[in-house]
Amino acid sequence: MVWFKVDDGLASALKTTRIPRARRAAAIGLWVLAGSWSARELTDGFVPEHMVDELAGTPTMVDDLVSAEYWAVVDGGWQMADWQRDQFTRDEVEAKRRKNADKVANWRQARRQDGKPAGNPVTGTGTNPVGDPAPVPTRPDPSRPIENASHSPARATVPAIVDEVVASFERAWKHWPKKADKKTSLARYRSAIKARGTLAQLEADVIRFGQAYARSADEMRFVPGLSTWLNRERWGDDLPTPSLNRPMTRTEQNLAVVARLAAPEQRPTRGQEHLAYIDSLEARDESRILGTCGPGNHKLAADGTCALCTASAWDIGQENPF
Repeated sequence: MVWFKVDDGLASALKTTRIPRARRAAAIGLWVLAGSWSARELTDGFVPEHMVDELAGTPTMVDDLVSAEYWAVVDGGWQMADWQRDQFTRDEVEAKRRKNADKVANWRQARRQDGKPAGNPVTGTGTNPVGDPAPVPTRPDPSRPIENASHSPARATVPAIVDEVVASFERAWKHWPKKADKKTSLARYRSAIKARGTLAQLEADVIRFGQAYARSADEMRFVPGLSTWLNRERWGDDLPTPSLNRPMTRTEQNLAVVARLAAPEQRPTRGQEHLAYIDSLEARDESRILGTCGPGNHKLAADGTCALCTASAWDIGQENPF
């Protein structure tokens, strides 16, 4: 467990008072949540863009933190100020964990050489690595109720350890548009962490590309499966661009209607009306020459028929010239 340290003078710090009072609690709350997440994920104060949405942050909160110099804008997200000075860095945490692991391994090796049991943290046998003779607390028996407990005996069990990789994969899986072969995708997700660098960066890449694929794909068959995408290490590819043939969203349809209503009515000019009238006269004369008459353009004979198209007098009477 890595602690995110908060100074006791945070409430009256100059940076804090730069944030307007009405928005101060919300902005500082986002700062604390992001700091706690960064400490756990060992990102050294880097907060990717998608985590602001996950932490219920808003652009106004982010702007307030940047203006107060709590955060700085960097590529792909934001960097918390003074992290190297005030918080535990990734290198420090990993060094401490290696030191503790070596200490436990040496303690167990020494007990084996002395012919003593190495100790079991679950059963409580042996002593702990720091030399305390008191046994390690044993695992509670689920079949026995806990005295003076407010909860039921069935809940008196040791809490399960949460797999951070699985939790990160589930968050990224929600944003991938093509749901296929989840088990293989999880295995590829685990193996891709080392190639990408950090778990947080891999999660951010999967979410970023998943959202881009959702905006650009006309058909789901053109979206690659997550396992294939991870196996080929495609986080370095260019983001897919939005498709021009995709159907318009409801928001885009509304904006198009508003733009059409706001555009001024385009009426033909007087010159355009004259040209259209001349074209209609030329078309009528051409039809007479070719012998193809229209309503009002017949050349009537003495018996009422047309001398050009041989239309009967009854047909001509039924035509509407207007």
